Amino acid sequence: MSVSATLNYLAPWSARNSLYVAPGDQLTTTQYDPRTVPVADGRPHRDDLTLDVAGFELVSHASAVTDFSNAGTLDRDYVAESLDLVRRRTGADHAVFLNWMLRNSSPERAGALPPAPDVHVDLHTSAIARRYAEAHRSLGGVAGAAHVVP
Repeated sequence: MSVSATLNYLAPWSARNSLYVAPGDQLTTTQYDPRTVPVADGRPHRDDLTLDVAGFELVSHASAVTDFSNAGTLDRDYVAESLDLVRRRTGADHAVFLNWMLRNSSPERAGALPPAPDVHVDLHTSAIARRYAEAHRSLGGVAGAAHVVP
């Protein structure tokens, strides 16, 4: 079963793409190309969604984290839990956590960002490269020692 949703994609003609966020409001200079697309539950297809075929997989996991609005808990517990899950699922010796992002649609966001207005990736390629370089140095330059946890 699927539903239709309109997602905002970056318009090819959009030249200046900035998002300004302030308490209670946001403003973007981005021009969008809205598209209506089907959104479906991937869980019935989890056996077909493998790292080798799809580049990701769906797994069942009950997190020990109960307060996803607490940055300290996320930094301390969620990151460690996520890295452990990836290492167990992939057999990797090392994993790299890139970031987490708090988003909240209520007016009292308590430091969280508003819902994303568009289809995007939260990390710029330069930030990803910097994070991998840090991980590579901390592992003593071990080649091929990292997997990504978005």
